[in-house]
Parts: sequence; structure tokens; C-alpha cells
Amino acid sequence: MADLQILPAEQDSRTHLHFPNEVLLLIFGYSRKEELKKIRRASKTCNGLATPLLFDNIYISPHQKDLEVFTNISQSPHLSRSIRRLIYDTSTFTVGSGKEWYVKQVLQQTSYLLWNFGRGHEFKNADEQINDLLRAAHPLKPPEYEMRHTERKLLSYRIINRGYEAYLTKAKEQRENEKGELVARLCMGLERLPNLQTVSFEYEWASQVRNPKFSVETTLTPLFLEGSPLSRSFHPLYLRPTSAEPPKYLSPLFIAFPTVMRALALTRKEITRLEYAHPHGIADYVFDSKATMNTALLQHTIDALRHVRHLNIGLHAMDTSDFKSAHSTMPEILRSMANLEGLEINVNESDRDDLIPYSLSEIFGRTPFTWSNLSTLYIQYFACSQTELLSFLRLQYNLSDLHLEGIELGDGKWADTFDDLRHLPSLKSFAVTYPLRDDGGVDLWDGDERGCEIETALEKYVLKGSEENPLRKKSVSENETDSDG
Repeated sequence: MADLQILPAEQDSRTHLHFPNEVLLLIFGYSRKEELKKIRRASKTCNGLATPLLFDNIYISPHQKDLEVFTNISQSPHLSRSIRRLIYDTSTFTVGSGKEWYVKQVLQQTSYLLWNFGRGHEFKNADEQINDLLRAAHPLKPPEYEMRHTERKLLSYRIINRGYEAYLTKAKEQRENEKGELVARLCMGLERLPNLQTVSFEYEWASQVRNPKFSVETTLTPLFLEGSPLSRSFHPLYLRPTSAEPPKYLSPLFIAFPTVMRALALTRKEITRLEYAHPHGIADYVFDSKATMNTALLQHTIDALRHVRHLNIGLHAMDTSDFKSAHSTMPEILRSMANLEGLEINVNESDRDDLIPYSLSEIFGRTPFTWSNLSTLYIQYFACSQTELLSFLRLQYNLSDLHLEGIELGDGKWADTFDDLRHLPSLKSFAVTYPLRDDGGVDLWDGDERGCEIETALEKYVLKGSEENPLRKKSVSENETDSDG
């Protein structure tokens, strides 16, 4: 797009109209947001084509700036029709133990921005206090360390005092807005988004460098943050919100999912895709009828997800949860999603590396059911019996794309399981990812340097591109080796 020249509106814009709108739209689709903003000003035609691409996403969070921008866009008759995706920013401003804690976090955060700078690099910002901060942050610091005298002087610097004050203000603002204004604004906005299709959740602010001169000049002016309106306006040397902690009770990660479910149900908004791919996942007690998922919230969740066709969701196993008891509402919620075509569900590994948190039945229920339209399934980190897994998969008679990762068989052998997977009638794409365990509780090819080769061979075998089960071949080879010994 850098070489694409479009005349300003005051010039004869007809010179670019020999391109059909479809071609221009295809070109604009590869443009960055900054470029689209310039393209909109070129002509009425370009404005009409670029606007839906520029305003296809809308952010919301408990932060005042995000709420204001969300309200302004949703109240615009022209812009609101362009919105296809709602993104909930779950980034969290957490109050630490004072300004010294803040300085340590800023130094660690800033050190990641300077990872490609050599030792002794000369920083040339006009503000010498910023240069001192950059020198103190370089090289990379561990999360916990004792501050030196040269770093303690940063406690009195303007950039630190202003950043610390902004951080505390945002943390307070977040807590206050979560109590009511967030839900009210979200409901009012959803009613004005007629073409909304997707709801997703983001968990961190990404930073980028605008041009290569950053590594030479080091003025930080080319640095910018991506994501929500708040993140894009945030000073790069202020401490950003974090997503490093697992979800805790009443944290934004805990509040986000129920908040969105209530708002979608109350406004009767029908979405077709939900994505909650946070690395920690949703705290599992959100779905516990004895903890959080009361009757009203359960009905709201079912109503909100009733028309979803694609679901990507992760769960976080909490030690304090009764999720693994009969109180889980997850099977009822999944069963109600009759139109589901694609499902990706994974469980964040628990604190114990040797423990698979859930069985398949605890997520899908003890009585298997069929999604008549399900074609894509990706399940990650579950334990189940061989019979349970195969029974569940056979019921999904339109399943064409299957990915298994980190599945532990409580009984049976994987060699037999892969034999049976070959008989799934509609399967066209298959992937299996290490580690897998069988009833011996040992990784299937633990320590085998040919792990990737075995995975590829298994995928080929299940799709009937090969008649030789590589697991049986491996077992024969091991037996022959033992006999030779």
C-alpha cells in the first residue's frame, strides 16, 4: 500500500475510478489502519469503501476512554453499521505495593522494548529523565530484584510520578465502572450495532515500532500501542495493565464473560462467533451453579449463545472450584448451541504438570449428544476413556476437521484408537499434537526425537493415506530391539 497513490478529494478523483469497487476493496483490505484513515479522505468513493474496513471492530472495557469511544461510534448511524466485531479488553490495572513496586514494573516493561539494543547504547531523547529511565531499564531485569541507588532516584522523576498517578486513576476508574456503567453502556451500544457478528476478548496491549529509525534515534516517538482507544493513547513509558495473573474472583477476567452474556441476552443480540482465547481461560467456577452461574445467568448465557456457529473458548482450572462436581452448567450450555459448526475448546494446564484437569464428560456431559452441523473440532488437554472419546466423535457425523492435543486415555490404547478414527465417515483433515498418554500414564513417544515424524505419520494413517499404523510399527521396533538385547 505504500506505493498506492490516490488523489485528494479536491483534485480530479475520477482518475482512479477505472478500478472497479471490488478491486479497490480488495486492495484496501491489505491496508493498515493508519493508511485507511488517509484513504478515506481521498474521495467519496474511497470513503465509502474504506470506512467499513476501518470501523469493523469496536472496543469496550471498564475504562472511561473506551466507554466514551464505544458510545460515540455506536451512536453514529453511519459508523455503527460497519461494526462486525465487539472486542472486550480484559487488561487489568492492579494496585501494587506503592511507587517502588511501580518503578520495578516499569523498568521490566521498558526493558522488553530495548531487547535489541546493545550494551552501552547512547539514548538521545530531549528529556534527560527519560534517558535515565531507558538506561536503568537496559539490560533486561528479572521481575524481583533489589533496586540500586541509581534506580531509586527515578522515584522523584516526572515521568514516574505522572505515570504512577495515571495508573492509580485507571485502577480506581476500572473498579467504579464495573459496578454498573459498563453494563448500561454496553446494552445501549449493542442495540445500535445491527451487523455485529463476533464477540472476542483481548488480554494484553501489544506494542509496535512505526519505523526502523527507532533503534537508532531512540526518541520513543515512533513507538505506539495497538488495541483499544485507551491503549492507543497511552504513554509508552507508563506502566501498562497486565494480564499475567490467572483469573481471580471478581477480577476483570471473571467479570467480563458474565457481563457480556447478560448484555447480549437483554438486548436479544444474535452473534455467530464467540472467541475467548485468553491464555488463562475463563475461570471454571463461572460455570458452577453453586458459585456463579445462577439460574438467571445460565438462561442469559444460553440465550446469548443460542445462534453461535463458531466457539473458541478456554477454561482455567481453579483449585477452589466445585466445577468437577454435578454443579457444572457447561454441558447444558454447549447442548443448547444447536447451530454449532466449529468448536475449539481447551483447558489451561493446572498448577500440577502431571494432572489433566477435566474429563471429557465433565465438559460435554455424561450423555453424549450430536451437533448436526459440527464440521471442525479442536479439543485440548482432556482425560477420557477410549470408549468415551470414540462414542463422542462418532456422534458428530458431519465432522470433517479434527485436532486432538494433550489427550490422556484412562483406558485403552492409542494404537487401537487411531485404527477406529479411520472409520469416521466425513473426516478430511486430521491433526494430533504431542503429548498424548494412554492407560499407562506415560507420554506416547516421550523422549523420542522422531515425535514430529510420528505425528505426521499418524495424521496420514488416519486419513487413509497410509495403511501402516506408526504406533504399531514403533511397538514392533521396540520389541525387536529388546529381543536383540
